[in-house]
Amino acid sequence: MSWSNSNLEARITLISVLLLCSSLHSFRVDVSLIVTVIAVVFSRGRVLIGLKFFIPLITLFIFWSFLLGGIDKLPTLIALIAIGLLVMCIKPEDIAYALMYFKIPPRIAYSICIAIRLLHISLIDLRNISAVLSIESGLSKYVKLLKALTSVLILRSYSIAESLYSRGFNLDRKVVLVRKPKLFDWLLLVSSIAVFIYSLKQA
Repeated sequence: MSWSNSNLEARITLISVLLLCSSLHSFRVDVSLIVTVIAVVFSRGRVLIGLKFFIPLITLFIFWSFLLGGIDKLPTLIALIAIGLLVMCIKPEDIAYALMYFKIPPRIAYSICIAIRLLHISLIDLRNISAVLSIESGLSKYVKLLKALTSVLILRSYSIAESLYSRGFNLDRKVVLVRKPKLFDWLLLVSSIAVFIYSLKQA
């Protein structure tokens, strides 16, 4: 299943993401759970698939929380990860167009687009590397996984940079191609506004 194939309209989604992030200001469990559910529903389940890649991070957070305190912040951490994964459901080029629609300089918009595209690729690489290292177990598996993924990401970065340079890509060219939001997009926006207002009233 392709990450950026959820048909979310980029402008509406970016506004919704800002509202959802702002709703987490109080670190309340109920708000965090609602935000996570919204991300899962409007990503059509892609967020759940993506969360499994963050299990090591979540496990590490739980470990340190038991030692230093703050385990009650775990739902908020998961909600933030879910929001980030929701952004990844948008096509990277659509994000760039939406940012330029909001008057963000093209160079910054394209940089964010390239970063998200690289993140898409890295998740595929992570899945492939995990499959190769499936015979490994314990801490050694994650050490080897981290080393392999780091090497692959460096090579991917050089490859993307060389490809853009060879094609003479102009980072200052402004292109705005946006589509009309659909009912599903408006539902996401309304849900995000409702959660944001709820978080303010309950603060």
